[in-house]
Amino acid sequence: MTNPELLQLLRSEVIPAIGCTEPIAVALCTARAKELLGAEPDSITVHLSKNVYKNALAVGIPNTGMTGLPIAIALGATVGKSEYMLEVLRDATPEAVAYAKAYMLRVPATIKVDYEAPSLLYIHVEVSKEGQTAQATIMDEHTHFVTSPISHSPAANSPQDVQYPIGGTPSNSEASILLPLLQLLAMSIASDIVPITGENRILAYFGLRQMNSDPFVGIKCLMQIANIEPNKLSISDLVYKIGPRINASGRMKSGAEAVQLLITDDIEVAQAKAGEIDSYNAERKDYDSKTTDEALELLKLDPNNDNKYSTVVYAPHWHKGVIGIAASRLIEHHYRPTIVLTNSEDGIISGSARSAGGFDIYSAIDSCRDLLTNFGGHIYAAGLSMHVDNLPAFCERFEHYVATHIREDQLQPTLLVEAELELADITPAFYNVIRYLEPFGPGNPRPLFATRNLINHRDTRVVGKTGEHLRLDVTDRAYAITGIAFGRAEMAQHIQNGNPVDICYELDENTFNNRTTIQMMVQDIKPS
Repeated sequence: MTNPELLQLLRSEVIPAIGCTEPIAVALCTARAKELLGAEPDSITVHLSKNVYKNALAVGIPNTGMTGLPIAIALGATVGKSEYMLEVLRDATPEAVAYAKAYMLRVPATIKVDYEAPSLLYIHVEVSKEGQTAQATIMDEHTHFVTSPISHSPAANSPQDVQYPIGGTPSNSEASILLPLLQLLAMSIASDIVPITGENRILAYFGLRQMNSDPFVGIKCLMQIANIEPNKLSISDLVYKIGPRINASGRMKSGAEAVQLLITDDIEVAQAKAGEIDSYNAERKDYDSKTTDEALELLKLDPNNDNKYSTVVYAPHWHKGVIGIAASRLIEHHYRPTIVLTNSEDGIISGSARSAGGFDIYSAIDSCRDLLTNFGGHIYAAGLSMHVDNLPAFCERFEHYVATHIREDQLQPTLLVEAELELADITPAFYNVIRYLEPFGPGNPRPLFATRNLINHRDTRVVGKTGEHLRLDVTDRAYAITGIAFGRAEMAQHIQNGNPVDICYELDENTFNNRTTIQMMVQDIKPS
């Protein structure tokens, strides 16, 4: 064989590839389908012959630290370019890999093993986004795209169907029954503010995934009412939007309403119940706002209020269902252990207690147990009841216990900042690395960042129905970012006048007019 003939043979038989050919071919097919779609997909289904599935299942993907199909599919759907053929992942930088890993959490691929595939080497990828679909097929050879429709149609459902998150495993009939119920568990974990660590973290993750992929009818209706985008539900949404609505049913009327919402399969029943519960939540908001305002006025009338280490307030007409929320609201104004009380029955008053700064409020209440008819709780929150005649003595003894046991640092709200950032650091890739740490909650808090010496860019202004919030548009003179600071309208004039500020914030996404940007969720803001 002559040298030219040998070179020609090598060119025809040896094809450059990044990684093993089976998973890379799957990435290639996914990339082509994405390109035909013209957008990053929010749904991916991959049909594979058993040979491709077997050969790709546990193969390492270069520069990812991961094995197998899920990361190959995610990279193909995000950074892959089909023009590179089996070097489809040529552009997989560390930032791109981090983005793909976060993408896997949001858009796990459904992988179907097709035992009746028309070829030993068969890859068929279907992708979709907002109702638009596209597909691509590789058959016989790793880079051979089938351009005309194929006659074979894989079964819609088979025992081999499996959704893959990171480290995912095939489901079975028992899991298929139990997995949907994780939605309720995740909701409980979030609403009860329990640590999202260990097993709780795993259960919360899979519960969220269920709610984002196939929510119960009732939860879906609540998401629509709360304006939560499909596939975007987070722990924060459960804490601040879904949980309060469900709790409002029990606070304002009956918890049975929420139970009926969560167990029904009838969309019309669910829509009606969700609407009722939303109205209860609006009523609850009105009650807790009025209760908080009245409590603050009572504190203003107390000449010794500024010298106290605790807050105890009582009014007979306050609604029992909102006094716990009111206690939390008061701590935002007076950072100290707080108890809000109202009438219960037959001369008995009951209340809700909330801690501040990690102070053990249960022990403080326990020190007054002889004055109480009942109490219970834990270090951060508690409930209690007493005869109304015991209230003066209770206030005195509770205040004395707090004053003699609370540390000075527990009377000052503090924020733990993970890092100081320049605005140039806040990129989509950086944000997606943060999302990889989800779900956030107690024990795994959302990271806090700080940026100093920011000034008004164009449109910092007061927003909200009563003008209590601040919409930020700030710059470091090179880059700009927007944000929202709830309850911080008093800083508007300072910023609008061109004065610099230091901002402590979390990062979140904001979607408006189909455009998604990264924004600051401000936790504190101070003049520089």
